[in-house]
Amino acid sequence: MISTARNSVGSRPTDLVLIALASCIAVTLVMMFNKGEEVIKQLDIEVNGERKTDHPRAFTHIHLHFKIIGKDLVKSGVERAIWLAEHKYCPVAATIRHTVQITTSFDLTLG
Repeated sequence: MISTARNSVGSRPTDLVLIALASCIAVTLVMMFNKGEEVIKQLDIEVNGERKTDHPRAFTHIHLHFKIIGKDLVKSGVERAIWLAEHKYCPVAATIRHTVQITTSFDLTLG
């Protein structure tokens, strides 16, 4: 979840970096699960970024937490899919991973 503060009209450019990373991985995950027998009924991602205090206040760490509701999903398969989406298929992650630590976690609900 990304919130914009300071009575802004839209997202700040740094917010868009977080949105781009989360949506790139999300699209990849959905495509991966659609190819298999597993079904994702709902996918929510909370993304938080830590930035340097000095300028240019670049990100140093980004954490993505996935909340997944699905059918016929197993924890190890979800973990592997998230890893593949981030490390192999997402060009946004590939672009920033050399300067930003990216971490992930997830909650899985079967239903």
